[in-house]
Amino acid sequence: MRWKDGPAIRIARPGQGTIVRPENVTRAILREAGKDDNLGKLRASDAVENQLFVYISSYSYAAWTAINEGTLPAESILLPDGIDQAWAAADSREGDIVVWSLLSGAAWRDRGRVLSEAVGPGR
Repeated sequence: MRWKDGPAIRIARPGQGTIVRPENVTRAILREAGKDDNLGKLRASDAVENQLFVYISSYSYAAWTAINEGTLPAESILLPDGIDQAWAAADSREGDIVVWSLLSGAAWRDRGRVLSEAVGPGR
């Protein structure tokens, strides 16, 4: 292949070449659940049940697209000791918020959509 004007660098948009699967949401949850700061705060809590909430930004394109497509991951996962339940939420393309949850060892649940209220400039 020859470059018309010599060598070049090409930058792809988010999602080009990305494989989107429901498991991308699971990976995002496990990544946050495995972080020392998150685990430390939850394990230090004397709450009866510890819940981890993860906001999935569109910058995490594969996970954000997966939660917006609405197909729940098929596998159940065991969350790290100290986390009983995990929540995943993402702004939807329609402007509301998609919410899923997972009890450790149980199947994912679609909690539906909630309205997003304006919280400041640009929203």
